[in-house]
Amino acid sequence: MYIQPYGKISSLVGGQFGRLTVEDLHGTDKHCGSVWVCSCSCGKIVNVKRSHLMSGQTKSCGCLGYETRKKNGFKKKHGLSGTNIYWVWRSMFKKKPKIVINKRWLKFENFYKDMYDKYLDHWKKNGKKNTVLERINRNIGHGPKNCEWVTWSEHNGKNNHSRQITCDGKTMSLYELKKHTGLSSGVIRRRRISGWSLERIMSTPLRKKNALTFMNKTLSITEWAKELNIPRSIIAGRMQMPKWKNNAEKILTTPIHKKK
Repeated sequence: MYIQPYGKISSLVGGQFGRLTVEDLHGTDKHCGSVWVCSCSCGKIVNVKRSHLMSGQTKSCGCLGYETRKKNGFKKKHGLSGTNIYWVWRSMFKKKPKIVINKRWLKFENFYKDMYDKYLDHWKKNGKKNTVLERINRNIGHGPKNCEWVTWSEHNGKNNHSRQITCDGKTMSLYELKKHTGLSSGVIRRRRISGWSLERIMSTPLRKKNALTFMNKTLSITEWAKELNIPRSIIAGRMQMPKWKNNAEKILTTPIHKKK
């Protein structure tokens, strides 16, 4: 089909696209794409984007789709195409580089049967926007036995291949270490730089700054202040005094002298 020049926009006037015939230029959309006035073979007039005409996305005013659905008895395939779990399934096919997908999951209905109950449980606990499909073993493709629902923080931790720590011949990801130990990534890195073994990194608890041990209990200054109802500044000041420095009992049990 020959497209006549239409100012700076190539003219589609007279062009036939499915059941649509282009009559005139209507204007542009918010993305500066041209919009054309088209007449459908059924008699209706509609405005259609140039990109939709050229790609074949729009072929009629809507009558073609209606006739097709009527011919099929208005049957829905599964009725879930607008749901979040459907778009999770669709996204598996768009990942680059492409990941192998289990043959069973090539049909959405099978994916839905296998994962929906677990998806619902995770959604209730963590929220719809914080529910992501993740592969348990990243060397294997998507499948019923290799996929689980996780939060975004868990997904991002697993997804970063560069964060691997090797100690004593054992290799663990930074995410796995954080999950097992409850330590922050900064603490784990500093311990690794200091030459700690993997066993020591995982077994040594985090030392609290300015902590005091009294009655077999170790708490920070702020925690002791809340528990004993003593101003934090009093405890911190007593810890700086040479006579009180190593005596937690005296620091915490000596009554406060109020000024007269």
